[in-house]
Amino acid sequence: METVFINKKRNQNLSNNHFVIECYPIKKRFETDAKIYFHKAILDCEQEWSINKKLIKLENNPITKKLPKGLSYFWVSIGPNFDGYGHVIEDEDYFDKNFGKDVIIGMYDIHRSRSKNENFDNQMDRIKELKTKWNDFIIE
Repeated sequence: METVFINKKRNQNLSNNHFVIECYPIKKRFETDAKIYFHKAILDCEQEWSINKKLIKLENNPITKKLPKGLSYFWVSIGPNFDGYGHVIEDEDYFDKNFGKDVIIGMYDIHRSRSKNENFDNQMDRIKELKTKWNDFIIE
């Protein structure tokens, strides 16, 4: 998933203003659930009335083929074949830059309690835990 803000004023306030695509692993059996969560979240975000179409189905096309150029947007692809949704952001001040993460957190019912200023030892413990969980998927 990716969130892109075009507004220069908004971009100056972001500490990391660069191209970032965030990837979160989900099990194949949860792909349908993820599509439902993102579909509902995009339909419920921002204002009730908008100029652009609120939900854009990617339908196996890259986002560059579906969204008008020069506008702020959010998109999410679920699975390897561009199967997901896009959304033109009408009001950057109203749209949360963590929108996609919040949908994932809601889907898994995770409590957002971790601080950005987590100490180094705690970070290393979480990295070790993640590596043990993903050991079977690591290709060497």
